[in-house]
Amino acid sequence: MRKLSLLLGLCFLASTHSLFASPLSGTTVTGALYFDGDPLDNWFDPANGYGNTTSVVIGSANNTFVYDDGGYNTDTAVFTDTDLKVMDVVHDAGLFSGASAWSMVFTDPPFSGFSGFREVSGDSLFTFVSSGDTITINFAGTDMPGIYSADLVPTPEPSSLMLLGNGLALLGFGFWRRCLRLNKHFAH
Repeated sequence: MRKLSLLLGLCFLASTHSLFASPLSGTTVTGALYFDGDPLDNWFDPANGYGNTTSVVIGSANNTFVYDDGGYNTDTAVFTDTDLKVMDVVHDAGLFSGASAWSMVFTDPPFSGFSGFREVSGDSLFTFVSSGDTITINFAGTDMPGIYSADLVPTPEPSSLMLLGNGLALLGFGFWRRCLRLNKHFAH
């Protein structure tokens, strides 16, 4: 029984490790950048002249969405195995008239395994909405040059946390039973 409970506990922990270590690694994310709520033109699309790609593979060298208008504004979204860093760099080129509001929309099936993303650091100009396999990041716009950024990490579903808790409880129970048997052995 002792070996069985230890084995079950280790299986639970092993199954939850991948949920927390690199939950998105190797998946393909599609992305779009829309200015001022206009959903017709995806400005990450290279066909529009300013973007680099409409999909990236997380954990690879191709993990960054970029919009660069050639000197006034650069918007990026960098996906790593465990987080997302969004940045809006507003350059002051002497003709600065403000940075437009925009929305970045990212879709990846593993996103539905998270209850959302929580902001680790960032500026109050960003808002985040997570729904199913889609994350939408909104930037309010600004009339000041500067670098505005946010770091986001996924929040696992409560069931994933419960699975981890059950694994730890089983390991603890197995350890407790082993200590009881050792104490009985040394008491005699």
